[in-house]
Amino acid sequence: MEEFQNYKEETDRALNTFKKQIEQRDSHIQSLTDKIDEINGYATEAGIHYQGLLEKADKHAQQLTEQITLLNQLLQEKDRAIANLVENKNTSTQSVVVSNQQTAISSSPPKQNI
Repeated sequence: MEEFQNYKEETDRALNTFKKQIEQRDSHIQSLTDKIDEINGYATEAGIHYQGLLEKADKHAQQLTEQITLLNQLLQEKDRAIANLVENKNTSTQSVVVSNQQTAISSSPPKQNI
């Protein structure tokens, strides 16, 4: 009977040791799970932040594209205005030359026949 009692005590100790090891393992697994959840939370936040940065970059790129388009339109209008000014100047110069020629012709004394 004593032998059985010793066997039972030894088995109980082994069982308690095994239970403690299982509890430690479960605690370690829970700790790792908590750390994984924390890391996943950071990764999610980083992903959201990164997505926000991409959206801002896209918005800025769109604004820059619009501004470049407007600038190109303004440059084209400026070029047309300069071309019109040059054309008007040439036309005015030609008019002044023609007018001066007509004035010179009309103000010359008539030729006398001798």
